[in-house]
Formats: sequence, C-alpha cells, structure tokens
Amino acid sequence: MASLERITRRDNINDPTFTADNQLEFRATFTSDVSNVTADDFDITGVAGATIISVKSANQNDAQYDIVIEVPNLPAFTGTIGLTPSNAWDIIDAGDNSAVPTNVGRNLTYELVGTGNPDTTAPSITSIARQTPGNATTDADTLTFRVTFDEDVQNVDANDFVINGNTTATISGVTQVNGSVYDIVVSGGNLATFNGAVGLDLAAGQNIADIAGNTLPNGEPAIDEVYTVDNSLVPSLTSIERLTPATATTNSDTLVFQVTFSEDVQGVDATDFVVNGGSTASVTGVVAVNNSSSIYNITVSGGDLASFNGPVRLALAANQNITNLSNVAVPVAAPTGTNEIYTVSNETVPPTLLSIERLTPGTAITSDNTLVFQATFDEGVRNVDVTDFSINGNTTASITNVTAVNDRVYNITVSGGNLASFNGSVGIDLADTQNITDLVGNALPDSEPAKDESYTVSNTQGASSKLTVIAGNLLEITELGIAQSLNLTISSSVNVSVETIRIFTTDAKGKNRKQLGSFSVLEGSVLPVEYTPGFSLTKSEIATGTFFQFEVEEIDLKTNTTVIRTATITSVSATEVSLDFGNNTKLTTTLTNEVSVTNLLLNDAAAIDLTGLTGQSEVSFTVYREARLDNTIGFYVTDFADGRIIIDELTRATISPGEEGYKEAALAKQLNVQLTGENDKVTTFEATITNGVFLGTYVVIDGVDPSAGEVFFSHQGSGSFDQIRQAGINSFGVEDIIGGGDQDFNDMVIAFEVRAATA
Repeated sequence: MASLERITRRDNINDPTFTADNQLEFRATFTSDVSNVTADDFDITGVAGATIISVKSANQNDAQYDIVIEVPNLPAFTGTIGLTPSNAWDIIDAGDNSAVPTNVGRNLTYELVGTGNPDTTAPSITSIARQTPGNATTDADTLTFRVTFDEDVQNVDANDFVINGNTTATISGVTQVNGSVYDIVVSGGNLATFNGAVGLDLAAGQNIADIAGNTLPNGEPAIDEVYTVDNSLVPSLTSIERLTPATATTNSDTLVFQVTFSEDVQGVDATDFVVNGGSTASVTGVVAVNNSSSIYNITVSGGDLASFNGPVRLALAANQNITNLSNVAVPVAAPTGTNEIYTVSNETVPPTLLSIERLTPGTAITSDNTLVFQATFDEGVRNVDVTDFSINGNTTASITNVTAVNDRVYNITVSGGNLASFNGSVGIDLADTQNITDLVGNALPDSEPAKDESYTVSNTQGASSKLTVIAGNLLEITELGIAQSLNLTISSSVNVSVETIRIFTTDAKGKNRKQLGSFSVLEGSVLPVEYTPGFSLTKSEIATGTFFQFEVEEIDLKTNTTVIRTATITSVSATEVSLDFGNNTKLTTTLTNEVSVTNLLLNDAAAIDLTGLTGQSEVSFTVYREARLDNTIGFYVTDFADGRIIIDELTRATISPGEEGYKEAALAKQLNVQLTGENDKVTTFEATITNGVFLGTYVVIDGVDPSAGEVFFSHQGSGSFDQIRQAGINSFGVEDIIGGGDQDFNDMVIAFEVRAATA
C-alpha cells in the first residue's frame, strides 16, 4: 500500500524566500506509484485566498507530483505557507488501494518575509445592481442582485447581507461570479404577494475582507439599485416586428417575426401562436433571443407560402399558455405597440413606369442649370440609382442624383456639362442597362411611360421676352418668357441732391398705382467710378401683362420744395428701355434671365433682414467715402424689423428706437464688425455673420468708439431725421451731419454681398 512520504519545496533549499510572480511550487513524493491526484487532495496552510492551479506528475514518475499554488500579492506576504493532505483525499495506489495520507518524512514550508508594500487598503463595494430580472418594476418571485467589489474578496455568504424593504423574503443564495463579483438571490417569504421596494444592504455584522485580510467597511455604494415589486402587474405582448426578411413586401417562403413581451415569460412554444391572413403556413420555430426570456424569434414557413399572395400576420393563439415567472397568464390580445405584417407576393407581373414629369423648375421653358424630374411607378420598386436613367437630348449634362420620395416615387436630378449654356430639349429615359425591379424581384421592362415630360432649355439672353412702351410713360412686360428679373441701372446722373426713384405697378391705363419699390440716387458725380448702383425686381414681382411707371422725387434745397417727375420711356430693344426723368438722370431698364440678387434691406435701409438665411454667411463689404469726417460704421442685432430690442426675456418687454436707453441696449448687441474708409477711395472688408436675425446700423461720427462718441442709428425713432437711405440692391448711403447737413447721403456709401460660409 502506498503512502505519502514527504512534501518538499520545489525551489533552492538554500533560498526559502524564493517566489515566481505570485506562485509557489511543492513536490509530493509517495512510496510507490499512485493515481487520481488532484487539487482537492491538498489544503494550503498559512495564507487565505491562495489556490492550487496545477497538479502534474514529475518527469512521468507517478510516485512524485508537482503542485503549483497561486497566492495574491505574494511579494508583500510575511509568514509561513505550507501544503497538507485534505479531508477530500482520494488518492489510490496501483492496486486501487487508498494511499495513506501520512507524512513519514519531511514536510517543508515556505518561510516568507514580504519584500513589497503590504496591502493595507480596505476593499469597497462599487455597485449593487439589479441582475435578474432586468426590469426595475417586476412581479418576479425571485430577485437576483449583482454585488461588485473593487477587488477580490473572501468570506462572502448570506449572513453578510440584509434585505432593505418590508418583505419577509430572505437571502436564499450567494454565487461567486469571480473574485470580485457575487450574485445574491432574494426569494421566499411573502415575495409572491408583496408590493413595494426591495433592496440589498450590508449586514451590520458582515465579515467580508480582501485577500490580504483588510475588512470591508459598512457603507452604501455609489450605485445602489432596488426592485419595485408589483404583483398586480399583468404581463403583455408588446410588439410583433418583421425580422427576416426586413422588407414589408417579399416572396420569401420563410418569414421570421420577432416577438417581445413586457417581462420575462415562460412556456413559449409553437402552439402559442397562429398565422392569420389566409395562408396555410404555420409556426415552425420558436427561439429565445440571446438567452432572453422576453424576446423570441418566431419562424413561419411551409403550407402554401411559396405560392401565396397576400398578408401574413402573427398572433397569439386563443389557447396559448404563456405566463410570466410568477405564473400570471399573458392575455390573448394584439400587441400594445408595433404590430407588423408581411405582404407576400409571388406574382410575376412586372412593375410599370407610369410617368416622368417636370418637378423643378415647374415651367416647361427654363434657363436653369439644374433640372429635377419625378419618376412614378405603379408599385414599390428597388435598385433605383443614377445608372438606371439616361438623358434624352444633345446636352452633355449628366444625371447627378436620385432621391426616393417613397418606394414608388423618385426625384432625378440633371446638371453639369454644358447645361448652363445649352439650348434645346432635355428629357430622361430608362437606361438600356437599368436593373430596377419590384419589391419581389420582377424586372421593370424597358418602355416609355404614358406621361413623359421634358424641358426646353433656353440660355439665349431675353429669349421669348419682350418689353412694350405705351404712351411714352407706361412700360408693359408683353412676354416674360424665361426672364428672371427686371433690372434698373443708373446710366447718367449729375444731380446736386439726393433723388428717390419710385417704381409703381399700374393697370393698362396707368391708373390704380401701387408702389413696388424705391431707392435713392446719390450725387454720383463725386463718388468713385466703381460705384454702380442699381435695383432689381425679382421673378416673384414681375409677370407677363404687368404694367409699370417710374418717377423721381427730388428735394430742392434752396426752396425746400419737392419736385416729382415721371420718366419718359424709350425702347432700346425688345428687352431694354431707357428711362429719362428730365433732370439729367437716366436709367437703363432691362428684362434679363439672370437671377437677381436678393435685396436684404428693409424700410429704406433701416434694417438688414437675415431671418430667411440659416447658419453663417460670409459678407463682403465695399465702402465708398466722400467725407471730411473719419466715420465708423457698425451693426447690431435687433429682435424686430422695426428696430425694437427685447430687454426682458421673461416678460418679453422691448425698447424702441428713440426711447431712453436704446443706445445702450443696441450697443450691447453690436457685432464685431466695423467699417471705415479713406477719403475718395474704395475700401473692402470681409466678415462672417450668424444668420437668422435682423441687423440695424450705427454710425460713429468722426470716431471709432460708439460708447464714447456721437452716434446715430438706422432706426432713428419718431421725429428724427433719417440719416441713412437705400441706394440700390444691398447698398445704402450715409449723411454724417446730424439733422441733415447737405443731405447728399454720399459721405459713406456701403454695398455688401452675402454668400454662404464655407466649411
């Protein structure tokens, strides 16, 4: 009969403090060959938390076994570590006799002196979290909390915890997940009927410690979750959703629905569901998702599904027996949320292209360099992209984008190439290589739709447009054609005071006049040659059959009287006329297909309107100066077009131009943009401005600092002289003498151009 002869260290006997990382090795020697030698046959003495990680025969000698143990924080350990036979000893010799667990020789131990810093830091609980079930509110009869420590601990059992709540349930289980994570099970008592909060706390007498023996202090973790137990809850079916295939319409002969319940349920199988909609297919598979007890994938297949046409729905069977974990039955009802179905189509009828229509622009004749068509099909289609269409016409433009409005309607964009200068017809056709199919794979045939619209692109200046002069003072747009704007440009002006040009629409007899716009003509003879003011009426303001009259209002500074003159109109060409106001002021008026710049000035340049723009804009300012004073122009934000500023966000109280305190309120909202200029020179500035607001203008007279100098505002207030006048599209002139001065409004003239900011 074999017996244990000795247990020795597997290190240099002359160096008993030998360690390899956190491991020590012993050798057990028997009097003869033995077997069934495992870690359970030995106990480690002298240290807590150590484990046997390896037991193997030495050099294929079944009479000797090497046993490796691992000790946490071994370099800091001081003490004696040994190995002895355990109570679970079941080693046998070659004759199947039990080996005698008696040391007849040496039993060497490790006498260790710590060489590192000993662990004196107490462990802590980082969280007590809900584990099973995962829902905060539940009617489950068994609750599992997961307790996580910041390091490996020992001595963890049911006595270390107490239940926080009025339930009579008890802690019925403690399971180690790893050295620092434990699952604590709460069950029994009145939990099956209890309603209220159930949490977990440390017991006052708990004796949990880390591996070094530092005890765990009592305290609450940062994360301390509880369950709200509600045994009045009734489980429910919350959703039925399509899973495979993902498309609503399909010809697949296997359909997978995903079913979700409000909580964990049990007893779920194929008999708990029925297939509705007329198909003879049935439920052929039920699989829980990722070990969940609340989400299941339900497979429908077989029957006539391979040839069926129609809806396929999934529903709970009338005799289903699904319950929650407390055995409360799930009622037979439709889902409380999403309830998706499949539309199965095994038809072989191909889709049809019903129409190709003009979308943007809406007119048949255009000079736009981007055209958008809309294609409509008789059913949902897929695989639709730019390669499925070709351009019908001699342009070198290409199809640059296809956007789905829905699965039946698509917008197709044509742009680029020579479209900006092209003249001719532009349409689209299906490409020879198109691969469009319906949602079940039936291919779209190559054919022309019943409705097939095209554009006539004309980039000839003024093509089909015509102006007609009536009685010398009335102008009619006889044919608008593809014209985009009516532009007015000053061709000559030697006026000695500011003139205001007013534009009116009238009836065919020059009656029923309505002012459409106005701008000021400054003393152009003293301004730089770069100053070329003008004004435009956009396409929204002009149309075929519109009549116009033009007049100038001039103030005679000597007599302080107002003189009004109506323009004499002379035809220059089919799309151009000359306006002569009889005082050496002449304007050229042209009907053009160039898109006019949007005028952002309101109320005779009192405000700049950026409310129609989003994001940021890059603004180029050009300053023309003819003044003795070194003035500075700046801008400020107002909340309303009339210059009012909200001064109390809670009450929405405002302050108006001219009221006491308006200067301070305006300057509190000024932009970091200031414009200056040298006399008789042109100066340019660039700025980035945030859109979506109204801007007012301020002028610092012969200075820079608006808070210290003399300032006037574009919003002057009632009874004040208007120091700023609109001088054309996005341009205005300034009179820098308070009260009017010489009223030439050319001391500084500002023109600006707005464009979208680049990234």
